Amino acid sequence: MPPDPNASSVASLDDLTDLFASLGYDGQLEHVLAPPQGTVRAALVARHSAFRVTGIEVRGDPHAAATRFVETMASETERGMVAALSPARARLAIGTWNAERQPVVRPLGLRAPDARSLDLLERLRPRPSESALALHLRVAAVLGTEGVGDRFVRALRRVLDRFTAECPLAMPRADARVIAFSALTRVLFLYFVQAKGWLAGERDYLRQRLDQALSDRRPFHRDVLQPLMFGALCTPAARRSRQDALGPVPFLNGGLFDPTALEERRGTPQWPNAVWRAAFDDLFDRFQFSVRETGRDVAVEPDMLGRVFEGVMEAPRRRASGTFYTPHALVADLLDRALVPLLAGRADVKRHAVREALAGCKPTEPEAAALLEAVRHLTLLDPAAGSGAFLLGALERLETLHQTLLGPHAPPPHRLRRRLLRYNLFGVDSDLVAVRLAELRLWLAVIADDPVADPAAVAPLPNLDGVVRHGDSLVDPVTLATAGAGPATARDVRRQVARVAEARIALFATVGPAKRRVAQTLRQSELALARGVLQNVIDRTDRGIETLLSDARRPTLFGTRAGLEADGRRLLRSLRQRRRAARAAHRQLRDANAVPFFAFECHWPDVLAAGGFDLVVGNPPWVRGERVPPAVRHVLRSRYRTYRASGRGFAHAPDLCQAFVERALELTAPNGAVAFLVPSKLATAGYAGPLRALLARETTVECVRPLGDTNTFRAAVYPTALIVMKTPPSAAQRERLATGPWVQLRRGEQALKDALRGTGRCVAELSPPRLGLKTGLNEVFL
Repeated sequence: MPPDPNASSVASLDDLTDLFASLGYDGQLEHVLAPPQGTVRAALVARHSAFRVTGIEVRGDPHAAATRFVETMASETERGMVAALSPARARLAIGTWNAERQPVVRPLGLRAPDARSLDLLERLRPRPSESALALHLRVAAVLGTEGVGDRFVRALRRVLDRFTAECPLAMPRADARVIAFSALTRVLFLYFVQAKGWLAGERDYLRQRLDQALSDRRPFHRDVLQPLMFGALCTPAARRSRQDALGPVPFLNGGLFDPTALEERRGTPQWPNAVWRAAFDDLFDRFQFSVRETGRDVAVEPDMLGRVFEGVMEAPRRRASGTFYTPHALVADLLDRALVPLLAGRADVKRHAVREALAGCKPTEPEAAALLEAVRHLTLLDPAAGSGAFLLGALERLETLHQTLLGPHAPPPHRLRRRLLRYNLFGVDSDLVAVRLAELRLWLAVIADDPVADPAAVAPLPNLDGVVRHGDSLVDPVTLATAGAGPATARDVRRQVARVAEARIALFATVGPAKRRVAQTLRQSELALARGVLQNVIDRTDRGIETLLSDARRPTLFGTRAGLEADGRRLLRSLRQRRRAARAAHRQLRDANAVPFFAFECHWPDVLAAGGFDLVVGNPPWVRGERVPPAVRHVLRSRYRTYRASGRGFAHAPDLCQAFVERALELTAPNGAVAFLVPSKLATAGYAGPLRALLARETTVECVRPLGDTNTFRAAVYPTALIVMKTPPSAAQRERLATGPWVQLRRGEQALKDALRGTGRCVAELSPPRLGLKTGLNEVFL
């Protein structure tokens, strides 16, 4: 009989014993073990011959806890299995190690477990005459089987490689890969649309058209994909010329089916039938697609696309850019920790009221009204958006808050998400592929809960051109030219700010022929604003230089020139450097039809004019100094106060995320918040001293928490949640954090430290350190 775990029957280690007994193990709770680091309780819960099952109960992520415990067991014993249970989360993770002693762990949901989870448990059942070693090897093979998400990413990477290699147009390989990825993501999006029944009501619409094209020996790309994606889906039904041939399909609008700037420059390749047939056979038709996220790993779901960006990026480029997929659990945890102090301060309510609202419990009416006002006007930025993990997480959390605070008066989810995307969320990334994936995931979030069944009644997708931008958040010509220049005050510049905001908001929902006109208006407004901002900087800098030189020429009482002192000479050099940067940027715009780079001051000027973003959140790239190009290092050193080396050699070189933290503070409004995942070394490394001093001096540090309990990155990295408020710090904080490293201690370690301080003995005398010993940190002593 198959096992039947559920939230009520598997809530303790005793229940785990019953579960494994139902699988044929000797399910006797033998004895309780000393709980490992980060666990509540541990015990031997079952055995089969010499094969033992250790159960551990945890408060945090069971997958991460099981992985850590398996790593320890693999070095101490020959065979066994770990079952990590989180009763609060109703999650179970089962793990062991393979022949190479690498951990293999699989998570299982306990609330309404799906058939796949039950099947996996059934396959762990010991066979009657199976030895302990044979059972261990078989369990490792069962748990090591890849899930749908992993297999999908691998298949997509293989297909992308072939599309890149067989691109019909001559172009650099990097461009061919980006264009090939755009083509594949469009078809990928259509598979999600197809899963909703919006393509002529057929669940295999695309496969049928491919088979028909192959049968008729017609080019599938030219005769089906091209008119479908760049014709029907971008054209209202009344204006289509090929409605009968393609069948009833929705008017989707959205920039996904507009040629990208790279495609307009390089052309749009048409891959032959053989390449498309292989893509359908090896990728699209091998998997089930669902627009709803269940977390069960039985179908390709929108959340899985977050892994696609990391998966398709070539390894050297991924390491150089510091790009890693951020798990959903970390995203949700960081957002909640940042939103609590931010919204409590903005709404002037107690923090527990915000926590209740985030948990789905409506606070008192006055608190709910104040919170709703704060949430409606909140602006959130991810300056290194990647594939959109934090934008999707923020969309989910803000939606939850609206539904909780509005109750039955809340709009339907698909309409609420459109509004949030239009007014509240902003993202930037320097990788065009990442921007494309972020847009794809946001579009899927919009259509996921849309109840419409008739393709003709589907609301057009929003234009995300003004929401997710391709660009560099750290350095751009306008940023370099305006750094330290103060806000622009010219009247014509302020008028252009309003025009840019109006055009961007209008473009979001504009469709049809009007879309091109509004997009052109937005580009012209951004260009005019950029020219005005730079000219304003040039004029003000000229006046500043002239004032300094005039003071230097002023005669003294002795008839000589006054000259400039050291501070004056430094200021003069700075002004001249700023003027050169502004003039160079202004020359770039002389004959341009649009701003050829991204700049916050030009593309989202209304947010900056209002003081900045309320919350800047994300997982910026972790790139050490030796991997940053020398020219970029020079620019960063001249631009950011905290990007400084603490000594010679790359061991003392700053991390790129330090510049992101400083830039985030510049973009954050007063009383706003910055919430980043950063390397744990920033708390202690010498090269991060200037950053720690800046945070201690200018912000209120809310949280510096190493994520040892929830670290599920697929890389050897050690993230820390850094949350600061842009408010003046207390005198106690300045005194405590301004100098030296920030010591990270677990609960109870401070008492131990105080006890040892008076003994005259060091910790090494009591417990000598061992090479390779891992310490899980779960709280920071500040």
